[in-house]
Formats: sequence, structure tokens, C-alpha cells
Amino acid sequence: MDDVLGGLRQSLMIASPIAETLARRRQESRRQQEHQDAQAQRALSLSVTMASPLRR
Repeated sequence: MDDVLGGLRQSLMIASPIAETLARRRQESRRQQEHQDAQAQRALSLSVTMASPLRR
């Protein structure tokens, strides 16, 4: 039983930093995508404003 628990503990000690790294990468990827989406939205708003026939 102790061997099983020791093996589980060792597996968790290995898996934990891997999971943290993956979570950080997902968070950074999400942040970058949100930034790109915001830039695209600003560019779209600007192009619509510039193309508006009511613009003087």
C-alpha cells in the first residue's frame, strides 16, 4: 500500500509542474488572442468610419 501511495505522490510531483506550465501557456495564448481580437475590432471600426458616406 505504501508503494502505491509513494508512486502516486511521485507521479503528482512530476505532473504538477507540467500542469502549471500548460495552464500558463493556455492563459498566455488566450491573452494574445484577446489582444489580436481587440486590434482587429479597432481596425474594423476605423475602416467602417473611414468608408462612411456621411464622413465629411
